[in-house]
Order: sequence, then structure tokens, then C-alpha cells
Amino acid sequence: MNDSHELLLIGRETAGISEALTPDSLADMHPGWSADVAAYGPWELRDGDWRSCGWRGPATVAVCGRCSSSLDVARDLAGQGSIGPWDAVLATSQTAGRGQLRHEWSSPQGNLYAAWVLPRFAPEWDVLLPLVLGVICAETLDEFGIGAQIKWPNDLLVDGRKVGGILVEERGGILIAGLGLNIVRSPGDDAIREAWSPGAASLADFAEPPTPIRLWSALVERGKDWYNTALCGSTPREFIQTITRRMAWFGRVVRIHGTGRECTARVVGLAPDGGLVLDYGDHRDTLYSGSISPA
Repeated sequence: MNDSHELLLIGRETAGISEALTPDSLADMHPGWSADVAAYGPWELRDGDWRSCGWRGPATVAVCGRCSSSLDVARDLAGQGSIGPWDAVLATSQTAGRGQLRHEWSSPQGNLYAAWVLPRFAPEWDVLLPLVLGVICAETLDEFGIGAQIKWPNDLLVDGRKVGGILVEERGGILIAGLGLNIVRSPGDDAIREAWSPGAASLADFAEPPTPIRLWSALVERGKDWYNTALCGSTPREFIQTITRRMAWFGRVVRIHGTGRECTARVVGLAPDGGLVLDYGDHRDTLYSGSISPA
């Protein structure tokens, strides 16, 4: 890969990490991928990878076949210096996708499984990154006529159903965000781990969904804009004050799970360090771990 932005299909199988792709094999996986192959062609085989001759996107995107996790592939490429800040790996499917608390993330073909290499932020923003990415995702979905909310700490909901999740990992000084979005498929209610967890849905349940690469390009454009304006020109406290309208169940009584004791409280805001501020009636406290559901 060179310094210019590229869209490429990883055409070399990496043992234990990812399977090889060609334009034809990608197009056969799902109509959304087929549309992307047509939109960004023609494709040229060079140095073992298929490279788009029609890409004018905001960063490099490497699409890989079935893999353990897009995070694993991105970490491997970033460690080689092949991708850098704002670049990403999109996987067609995953065998070991993971979400919050390393829970397995269902990964059928047709959805978006992205690993996004992030630039360095000022330290005070580190704990807020899942929320920042949630806002970026929600605002991007607005462009496609889909109104999403952020379920603290790192999920995306549409009409109360989960359509995506966010995971941020740092290893060896490389910061990577894992983003999963159900574009066309979602797990059935019988596959939901906890009875109190919101059911899942796909973007296709609410509107004509974008294709994976089109959606990703819009997300990167929005992320760069946020970085250059909001994050470099405001404080975490100012950010927190602006996102409450995006929070699921703000002002409502919720049930708290995963803290050792189940109880209820009203969601009243976010702390500057990203904690969820709850009103228990006789006192307020800030939640830093666990999960919530409508009471």
C-alpha cells in the first residue's frame, strides 16, 4: 500500500487470520457487496491485492474475506505500517468477532464489521471515545434517514432495538475501534444473551440500507470532520452537554444490571469522564460499568 488513499481487496490468504478475496468472490457474497464491486471498479490485481481504480474516498480501506476478527487483521496491517490513522479493515464475516466484555458478536455476511485505526487524541478524550464514536455513527445514519440513539456505554439503538456496537482497544500504542453495524441481518430474539437486553434489528428494517463501503466512506468523512472541529475545538464537558439528546432513555427510569445488585434509577446525564449519572431518588451516583434497560 502507498501513501495515497486506496480501496483494496486483500487477495492473499493470511494463515489463521483472514481468507483471500477477489472482486468476483466478494460480489457473490451479498447484493450490497456486489453493488460496491460495481461502483468502485474496475479492479486491478497488483502486489497480490485487488485495487479499485475508482476509489476517491477519505482514507484507505482494506476489505478482507472471512477472518477471526477485523480487529486482528487491522492490528496485523497496522503493525506492518501498511495502514495508519483513519484507515480501516472491513471484514465480510468473522469467526471470533467480539463486543463489550469480549462477548461474541454475530457476524453474518452483508453487515459491516470494521476495524478503524484512530489518530491520537488529547488524553482527556480517551475515556469518551466510545461515546464520541457513537455520535459519529448516529449522525452518519441520519444521512441515510435512520434515527439512532446511543445506549450507554457503547451500543446503537433504533426504535429501541440494537443495530450496532462499538469497542475501542489500544495495544502497542496503536488505537483501533471495532464497529459492528447490522446493515441487512440481525440475530433473532432467541439469540439474545440476557433476557433484559434489547432485541436486535438491522438498518434494512427501517430504511433502504446503504452498501457497506458507501456507509463506511460516510462514517470516515464524518469522523474526520468531528476530529477537526468538535474534538480539536471544544472540551469534554462541552461535548457531554451536547449529546444528551442522542442518549437512549434520557430522563427515564432504568434498571441497572451487572453491578452485583439490581436496582432502578433515573438517567439524568453524563459525567465529564463518560460515566452515567443516575438519580436514585435520595441521592445521585455515577455508573462506570454494567448495563441498563428500561424499567
